[in-house]
Amino acid sequence: MELRQLRTFEAVARHRSFTRASEELMVAQPAVSQQVRRLERELGVDLLRRTSRQVALTQPGEVLLAGARRVLAEAANVADELDALRGLRGGRVAVGAMPPMVRLDVPSLIAAFHVAHPAVAVRLDEDTAASALAMLRRGDLDLSFAFLGPDEAGSELDGTKLLDEELVAAVAPDHPLGRRRRLPLTALDGETLVAFKGGSALRAAGDAALAAAGVAPRIAFESNELLTVRAIAARGLAVAILPRGYVQAPDAHVVGIPFGPRRLRQPLSLLWRAGERLSPAAAAFRDFVQTGSLSSDAHRYREASVRYGRHGSAMRSSSVGPGSSSSP
Repeated sequence: MELRQLRTFEAVARHRSFTRASEELMVAQPAVSQQVRRLERELGVDLLRRTSRQVALTQPGEVLLAGARRVLAEAANVADELDALRGLRGGRVAVGAMPPMVRLDVPSLIAAFHVAHPAVAVRLDEDTAASALAMLRRGDLDLSFAFLGPDEAGSELDGTKLLDEELVAAVAPDHPLGRRRRLPLTALDGETLVAFKGGSALRAAGDAALAAAGVAPRIAFESNELLTVRAIAARGLAVAILPRGYVQAPDAHVVGIPFGPRRLRQPLSLLWRAGERLSPAAAAFRDFVQTGSLSSDAHRYREASVRYGRHGSAMRSSSVGPGSSSSP
């Protein structure tokens, strides 16, 4: 067995598709099929069941997949260790993020990290908190930003809190609540709300706050698109609970009302798997974030990158870096 064969088989098994595996590996589909068939001949077993619609793992395939992932992870760790010895002139890091993050400008952060570490490939996956944390736990991500405190993430994860984001009620300027200077959560009792879909950390934070105040939310609209949520509030169709920064934007067309007497704040953290040593590339990204200014001003991140040292990064799902290609 060769690493190339294991890498090809793992990609096919993960995607349940030869086509998607070939796209990820950037090789022709016949070459992917040939590698898997060669592996099956060497082992003397069928690893996959092929139908016209999907690919499924056989029992020997399940066993090999678990072993292949361990082998590939060890190979990646060795490569990362060698990169560290060469002064971080290579490596890769997969980072999860979730919209909307106002006070943390992730694209600017990655661009500045690229200045400090131009040889490291960074892959960025943006999804809901539930999806990003699931990817982090199963090893598909090295690190993930999340709208929750490290102590809320569970025993499998560790992390550091970066900042607190204030959440406010967003309403149309002519909404009956629009003239209020401060709003108790109980004022939303009976109001029509627009919210992010389940799995979103901001949705979970809003639901928890409303439940603690004894308010049963009337969710009439759901979307994971920030602009959609804000636009529905701007048209007076519903009240939204949004980060203050998105309410204060010049094109927001909504009024932001702080909750009171106690303001509603949501922590933003950077998380990683507990008990596992980060690769040199992932550790460099974590340290870069922790030593940065956490400002949306990319210039400040670049200043931090100069302080931290110019060695060598990249953005991919979106990705940046040597040999990577960007995708929307």
